[in-house]
Amino acid sequence: MMENSVYDYLTGLYNRKGLYEKYDEMSGEDNIHFMFFDLDNFKTVNDVYGHKSGDELLISTGRLLKKCVPEATAVRLGGDEFVLMLFGEKTREELTCAAEQILSEMRKKGKEMDFFTVVSMRIGIVWNASRDTGLEQLLNAARRFTDHIAERFGPEEGKWKGYPGHEIAEMALLRLYEVTEEEKYLNLGRFFIEERGKRPYYFDREHPEDIRKGTEKELRYF
Repeated sequence: MMENSVYDYLTGLYNRKGLYEKYDEMSGEDNIHFMFFDLDNFKTVNDVYGHKSGDELLISTGRLLKKCVPEATAVRLGGDEFVLMLFGEKTREELTCAAEQILSEMRKKGKEMDFFTVVSMRIGIVWNASRDTGLEQLLNAARRFTDHIAERFGPEEGKWKGYPGHEIAEMALLRLYEVTEEEKYLNLGRFFIEERGKRPYYFDREHPEDIRKGTEKELRYF
């Protein structure tokens, strides 16, 4: 029964299957926009506060996204990754304002729930996606977003020696390699897997002030 569901069991948002179905339903619209959200340090919340708090974080984030952009289709892709899909006429400024509002609400949540101060949120925006390329454009956006991560993390000198807060990131990198056959994504996934479990742990090495800075803004357009 769960396999056929279009809703995420935890947050009540649409899941990946629901995203594709909603996309197909609205295929006649002229304009489509996506806002991608990724919570950094989600694993730290699970480790420090417990998995119940991790679940509360995901549920609260989903509610926050729906509250700030009620006209959007809200989706939890999996793990700590969310998407808002919007249709119709939207300017870059409107999407940026929505992102700013979401970050502001995240900061307010930090005053209510301590574990919200541990995470930061990255936001990627696909504005006016072309219907001609469809989901292929989203794949290109995923490439650019991943390339941005690869600029920050890696075994090379001057790059961060860390790993994502959730294992789904490595799975996504391997899947991206399968689809694109670009070895850089395989290498990045391998690097994260090899880093995971090394001592001292990456999150233990981070400065406490960096851990608690919370909701640092990083907006990227694709």
